[in-house]
Amino acid sequence: MKRLILTSALVLSLMLGYACGNKNKLSKSQTKKITEYFTQTLQGTESSFSNSKKIKAADIAGTRASIWECWRQAVENFNEEKLIAPYSLDEPR
Repeated sequence: MKRLILTSALVLSLMLGYACGNKNKLSKSQTKKITEYFTQTLQGTESSFSNSKKIKAADIAGTRASIWECWRQAVENFNEEKLIAPYSLDEPR
C-alpha cells in the first residue's frame, strides 16, 4: 500500500507537472484537487486525477515541489493510527 502511494505521488508529480500556474506554482484550485486526490488515495479510495494542461520543461522542478507540498499536506491531515516508538536494542526490556 505504501509503495503504491509513493509510486502514485511520483507519477503524479512527473505527469501532472503541467498543472502549473504563475512562476512554477499550482493554482489554488489545482492545489485543492491534487491534495484531495492524495487524501482519497490515503483513505484507500480508488480515484483518478486527470488534467490536460501542459508546461515547459523548465517549469517541471517548481511544479514538482508544489505537488510534493500537496502530498505533505494530505499526509499531515490524514488521521491514522500511529505506530508505537521502537524499542532500543541497546537497553534491556
